[in-house]
Amino acid sequence: MKPVKHVLTSSSKLVNVPELTFKKGLFNSPLSPKPKEKHSAKLAREKLEPMVLRSPPTGESIVRYALPIPSSKTKELIAEDELIRKITKHLKMQTSFNFVTACTKILYSLKESRYFLLESVG
Repeated sequence: MKPVKHVLTSSSKLVNVPELTFKKGLFNSPLSPKPKEKHSAKLAREKLEPMVLRSPPTGESIVRYALPIPSSKTKELIAEDELIRKITKHLKMQTSFNFVTACTKILYSLKESRYFLLESVG
């Protein structure tokens, strides 16, 4: 630090005041007992603790704390929901039945064509 001479307005005496110098990474001040270093991003990352994320609440716990909403259409909605379940179940059964039926028909037609091929060759 270089001392700079300033003149006091109350008296005509010169006073030695240290000049503040700024260097990259350091901060020197006549009042601070030791130089302070700037913290780099790397140092900051090392000092931070990793953040722990909790898993989101399950549907069970959400339902536990949910408030019931009174509705005059609750019975109608439940009836519609049950109807949709029945229709879905019936469609699944029909689809699987139709798939099995289609596979059986294909197998039967393959057996017939094989039988005709064997008759025509033999």
